[in-house]
Amino acid sequence: MKVENEKWKTENGKLKILGKFFLAAGIFSGGLLFASCDTLQDSLSSEQKADLIEETGSASIEGKVWYYNGTASDDMSAASEKLGNDYFEQTLLVNFGKKVALDSLSGSISLTYTNKNKNLVTETYSTINGAFSQDYTGYKIDMSGVMRNFDTSSIPSGTAKLDLKIGGFKCAEESQKGRRISAFEAKNIKIQPFYNSTDYSFSTVNYSKATSKLVIPVNGSFSLENGSYKVTGTGSDSKNYTFNVSSESSQLILSPDFDTPPADGTTLDLLLTGILPQNAGDSYSKKISLSFTKYKIVIDGIKDANYEASDAVVSNDSTGDQSAFADFGHDVSSTCDINNVYVTSDDEYLYIGVGGSLAITWNDALSILVSNETATGGSGKGAEPSVKAADTEDFAAPSARAAKVRPNVYITHQPGFGGKDSASGAIAATAYVSASQSDISGVIKYAPQGWKISETGSFLEYAVPIGGLTGLNAGDNLKIIVVASLHWDDGNALSDACPDSAVTYNDSSHTSVTYNFAKGIEYKIPTSN
Repeated sequence: MKVENEKWKTENGKLKILGKFFLAAGIFSGGLLFASCDTLQDSLSSEQKADLIEETGSASIEGKVWYYNGTASDDMSAASEKLGNDYFEQTLLVNFGKKVALDSLSGSISLTYTNKNKNLVTETYSTINGAFSQDYTGYKIDMSGVMRNFDTSSIPSGTAKLDLKIGGFKCAEESQKGRRISAFEAKNIKIQPFYNSTDYSFSTVNYSKATSKLVIPVNGSFSLENGSYKVTGTGSDSKNYTFNVSSESSQLILSPDFDTPPADGTTLDLLLTGILPQNAGDSYSKKISLSFTKYKIVIDGIKDANYEASDAVVSNDSTGDQSAFADFGHDVSSTCDINNVYVTSDDEYLYIGVGGSLAITWNDALSILVSNETATGGSGKGAEPSVKAADTEDFAAPSARAAKVRPNVYITHQPGFGGKDSASGAIAATAYVSASQSDISGVIKYAPQGWKISETGSFLEYAVPIGGLTGLNAGDNLKIIVVASLHWDDGNALSDACPDSAVTYNDSSHTSVTYNFAKGIEYKIPTSN
């Protein structure tokens, strides 16, 4: 039997196998019947099907998230237009692994999101448009129709999900050229912003062309389309400043290429290009605004590189070690898990950064206790030996809290205060100087101030003024303990601490604890920064 159809030509002897199949399956009642392509494919062995898919190509999407070129608060409704220096063309890439051609494009996109009235909405787009990638192994779906909903009002969160159906492609290379490729369907692809902010600050403290850098965290994996490159911007002082742009994990790294930094307060804009997030069909360009500052840390909720500089102190805590309310049988594994505490300072502020899975919601709190071992006043190192978390973490009763434990600086922060769906947060801070107590809440800088319950973060940071108001001064030796507490109907309990060794739990539910400042994080404020 001679097989003429080009679709069935294969290599390495497979034609002979298929020929035998035709002979065996086609003889019926003395006649020769030819099976359809689909019937024949169904009859192939799993090994033969795998070979066929490999030779033909199949549709796929990398990962389960597609990132758009903006922040959650950006108006993305003009997503396919050129806005200033930003090129907002955005596409979702479907990979085939082989060169493909279109037979007859078909498919749909279903977009699901929560609207401003907090109702779940699903919209379906029955037409798909797009273009092939340069090598024809991928198809870039135009997302401009979807992005018109991201106008800051229709989808307040800036996030959504989509279901994708797409078909009508055929193989366009090698032995399977012309063979149809099965339609593709993907569900629950998350749509998220690629950036958290486009405004950044660059610290000139201890500036060094060789070691200073600006770290820009982004929300997903990406590559630089053309590798590392240089970018130049003109500052508000009319001078040009050049940076080397590179990538590291999910971070953009801007390293300065100038010997002397500009003065405090100088600003400039930079156009970053060639940024290709996972699942994107086209690279992104983004204009960022940069300001130079004399402070070592900028309190904006982004972990600055100076938190890990050689003069900073970092304390690490075990992952997944949060525990409380064992007597009540509660599972608190999804609550706040402190992983790292960072401490550094400049001439004006003591900076404390806290990293981890910071699910601090409702009335739960993060507390920072700073004992000044050098100060003559206060009783930071003489705290009462048995301290109940209900007293130390009770946000509404600082006087009762102070009666139990008196670190020189006591900060309690509730990012999800009251369970409200807002970003206002709530903070209380007290200083004990020369045995007198004062409220310093108004002078503490902190970020993020709060977050929506469904969108808790991974980093919090605080700036405590150095000077007479707080009793912290250059040359002082500090001991620092950071704890997370749960404020539940069953009481207040401490669920995690850093360092762990600085806290002793007096019961299995962790509603009574003892702090040992001698085992706290040690940090000496330098006499000169």
